[in-house]
Amino acid sequence: YNRVLEGYGYGASANQAAEEWLDGDRGAATEAITDEIADEFGIFGTPQEFRNRMPEFREKGVDIPILWPSPQSTIDEFNLMISNTV
Repeated sequence: YNRVLEGYGYGASANQAAEEWLDGDRGAATEAITDEIADEFGIFGTPQEFRNRMPEFREKGVDIPILWPSPQSTIDEFNLMISNTV
């Protein structure tokens, strides 16, 4: 992931995250990936937030979105997320 993030101008954050991860500090590694970086590569939120932001990603060439539920989601919640999003 470092090369991709570096290519988008986030090299310093990517390197910091990698160093912290290798040092075993998962919290610091996570903090090194800012909300700005996360928003550049994904949509996080409600199905409505997904629908609102998906045109931006389509303009960037995304044609197949990948839905990633919370690890705490039940199968029923996951199915509801799919039906409410697409």
